[in-house]
Amino acid sequence: PFIGSGIKISLRYMLWLWDWRFSSVKSRTKTKNAQEYIELYSGPTFNIEEPYPQIMTVVMISMMYGLALPALFPFTFVYLLVIFFLQKILAVYFCSKPNDTDDSLNQNAIYFLKYGSFLFAAFGYWVLTNRSMFYNDIDI
Repeated sequence: PFIGSGIKISLRYMLWLWDWRFSSVKSRTKTKNAQEYIELYSGPTFNIEEPYPQIMTVVMISMMYGLALPALFPFTFVYLLVIFFLQKILAVYFCSKPNDTDDSLNQNAIYFLKYGSFLFAAFGYWVLTNRSMFYNDIDI
């Protein structure tokens, strides 16, 4: 997600610099009419559906292995924080408007997060009751 967003931002700046003729004067433009200007500077529509699978994957993996690897929780927090600000920057500065969506995307995410808490409890029980996790002896 970071590379794709970086490419989107870089490409948008390159198009703007090309239009400004690589100068710092932003009022100078190569566009011939108002429609070309609007198309160049409005940007694509913002897809709210794009980061949902990535976020759900990271959260589910963190909930599944979090009790065995507690360092996953801070990494997940940092990932969510970076994704939040990156998506906010893309939505405000580089995209024209979000697509019309309803609350079904949020409802599906909440529905599957219930299974994440079950995974956390099940794998946590297995990790905490496994003797080989805490002691160096193996019963054969």
